[in-house]
Amino acid sequence: MCMKYIFILISMSTTCFGSHFRGALLTWRPSEIPNKVEILYRISWARSSVGQFCNKTTISSGTVLSSGSLSCLKNCNGTIGVLNYLCTDFSETENWTTGRGSITYTFPSNHTYYEFGFTGGAWISLVKGGSNWELRVKANLAPRTDTGRVNTAPQVDISPIVRLIHGCHHTIWIPVTDPDGDDVRCRWANMTLNECAGICNASTGAVLNETTCTVTFDATGSKGYYALAIQVEDFTSGSTIPLSSVPIQFLVYVYNSTLGCNSVPEFLPPTRPNRDTVIVNPNGTFTDVIVARSRIPNTDIKEITTVSPSGFSKSILMPYPNLTGAWYIEVTWDLPLVFSVQTYVFCFSATDKSGLTSQQRCMFIVDKGDVNECESFPCENGGNCTDIIGSYECDCPTGFIGVNCTEDINECDLSPCGNNSKCINTYGSYLCECYIGWTGENCTYVRLELLLPLILLTPAILSLLICILLLKRKKRR
Repeated sequence: MCMKYIFILISMSTTCFGSHFRGALLTWRPSEIPNKVEILYRISWARSSVGQFCNKTTISSGTVLSSGSLSCLKNCNGTIGVLNYLCTDFSETENWTTGRGSITYTFPSNHTYYEFGFTGGAWISLVKGGSNWELRVKANLAPRTDTGRVNTAPQVDISPIVRLIHGCHHTIWIPVTDPDGDDVRCRWANMTLNECAGICNASTGAVLNETTCTVTFDATGSKGYYALAIQVEDFTSGSTIPLSSVPIQFLVYVYNSTLGCNSVPEFLPPTRPNRDTVIVNPNGTFTDVIVARSRIPNTDIKEITTVSPSGFSKSILMPYPNLTGAWYIEVTWDLPLVFSVQTYVFCFSATDKSGLTSQQRCMFIVDKGDVNECESFPCENGGNCTDIIGSYECDCPTGFIGVNCTEDINECDLSPCGNNSKCINTYGSYLCECYIGWTGENCTYVRLELLLPLILLTPAILSLLICILLLKRKKRR
């Protein structure tokens, strides 16, 4: 069956001065309401540019920064919303600020396929290309044929600037994940599809592996900044038609060093390895330590930069105890309460005082999500289930106890059967074998049928007694 697609172009427009843009990413996820989506973005700017300054106070206070507005250009009218964002990370050494935001929007109900994007200018001065930028998302809001649900787009992240030593061969891993478990592939953004504006084909020296989403970069050309524009797409197994397409654009800075390709700072234990995955319980807290050391003698670490989800708390850079030349930061994150499994990307790198920057490491933080455990009916024997954060509770009926109401109570331990009757424990209850003359659930009532003959004989007995008394009186006379 052929599906008719209606294209809607949405633009995140902003007034630009100078060369302050440092890249961005866009993605989206559906809601339970048809055609209503949450558009998520991370945008990076020169930290020195007007209105984009960020420091630890900016982050801890939750100061809202702004970078333009989201406007609909076809099949819907006006401004969708202001592109406010919360700063999450910054680099004094590399002069960038990055932050995250989201906008919830309901698309017109008479369409199912949309495109929206972020356009503007100007990029930082590049070795090739530059000036204007355009990032474009392709979203199909029709229910999928395999799951019956609306697709959720892939997630992707990376540092705004990846620093590489000139004259060396490098590999850049772009961490991607898909909430639906689909196959994820990466490709270069395409000029004919209006996906990259002034940086189409600007990634000289870079080769992209579409399956692994890794870029091998031959840094033997000109030194300076290169912009990479990549589309991340999800596919059902074996398919060549993407379900959606989301952009990420970032910078590679090739810099000169006479110290060799292997002279960059190193990470030391207990720093987590690249591509690690950490699973956190619902509403839990993630804590970690990042330790780095320069390979250059008598040279300290100057900065450990991070790219993190909103809400991360990071300490100042401190000397690492009992390890000469090592420096570290502590990170803490109280995960937001979510009701489904969520995967977040956390990246970091270290720069020493000689200007050398380590290879970037990225990891996945998986929030198990507060799912409704009662949907699996865990409470047995008629117990009532109550969903709570990260778990559930069972209100057990009489006769049962335990987490899932599976343990039978021995009611006979309480001696419920009266009048010397015998108690027999049963599953969820008990039975009383009543002693002769007693009846009822707990053998507390007299059996009237056994007294009936006595009741019927009572008048005759009374008459007999009266006669005996009368005879005794006659004899006395």
